[in-house]
Amino acid sequence: MTAFENRRILVVSPHADDAALSCAGLLALADSTILTVMGGVANGDAPSAWDAACGFTHPREAAQTREQEDRAAAETLGCALERLRLIDASYLGRAHDEADRAALRTAVDAWIQAEYLDRGTRRWRPVVAIPVGAGLRMTRPVRARGRKDAPETTQAASAGVSPWSRGLQLILAPLRRIKHRAYVRRKRTLQARGLLAHSDHAFVRDVLLEHLFLRDDVDLLLYEELPYLWHQQGDAEASRLADEIGFTASEISWGVDSTFKTEAVGKYSSQLKHLDPQSRRLESKETLPIFERGWWVRWPRTMDGSGM
Repeated sequence: MTAFENRRILVVSPHADDAALSCAGLLALADSTILTVMGGVANGDAPSAWDAACGFTHPREAAQTREQEDRAAAETLGCALERLRLIDASYLGRAHDEADRAALRTAVDAWIQAEYLDRGTRRWRPVVAIPVGAGLRMTRPVRARGRKDAPETTQAASAGVSPWSRGLQLILAPLRRIKHRAYVRRKRTLQARGLLAHSDHAFVRDVLLEHLFLRDDVDLLLYEELPYLWHQQGDAEASRLADEIGFTASEISWGVDSTFKTEAVGKYSSQLKHLDPQSRRLESKETLPIFERGWWVRWPRTMDGSGM
C-alpha cells in the first residue's frame, strides 16, 4: 500500500501550470483535485512582462488562454479542477490582502468539509498539498537613505553624531544606492528567467501553513516545484519552515510516468517554452524528472504519522 492509496488529495496550485509541473505523478496516485489560485483577470489593458513574453497583448487574453489550458490539463490528468479568481503578483504591484487570504482559506476548508461528507469507507485523512517554495533567494541589501531622511540626519547630528560619522554616511550613501540598483536589476533578470522562488507560491504556502496549523482533520504535504527545483531544491526551505514553525518535515518521493506527465504539461503550450528557454527540458519525457518529491508536515501531536 502506498502512502496515497485510498486517499483524496487537493493540490493547491498557485498558477495554472504548477500542479501539472510539480505533482502530475501525485495526482495520478489518488482521487485528486487541483485548486488553481491565481485565476483572475487583472484590471487594465497592458499585459505583464511575463504574459507579453508569452505573446499576449491583453490580460484577459492571457487569463482565458490559461484557463483553457488548465482545464485541458486537468482532463488529461483525470482529476477535478477548482479555480479561484485571485490576481497574479506580477499584476498586483503589492502584497496579497486579507480578502485574498480569506478566499484561499475558505476554498480549502470547503474542500476538506466536502471530503468528510463524502468519506464513505476511507479510513485515511485527506491530503492538502502546497508548494514548499523551491528556487533561488536573494538577500536584500541595506537600502540607501533618500532625501526624505535628510532631516533625520540633521537631528542625529545635533544629538551628538560626530562630523566624521556624518562624512562617512555621505560617502556610503551613493554606494548603497548603487548596490540597491544592482540588486533590483539582478532580481528582475532572475525573475525573468524563472530562477527565483515565486512570491505567489510563498503566499499560498504561508497562508495555509498558518490556517492548517495543528489541524488533525487533514494531512499537509509540502511539494517541491518544477522548474524552480532545478535552480534551488526545496530541502533548505522545508527545514527552515520546520524549525521556525515547529513541525517535523518528513521527506517522501514518488515515481512519475514521464509520457503521462509530458502530455499533461504540454497542455500549457502558451508558456512552456518560456519556462526553460535555454534547455527546453520541460517539453520532452527524456528530460523531465523521473520522480516528484515533497515533505509531510508532522505536527508535534501527530508525530506517529498514522494519518488516521
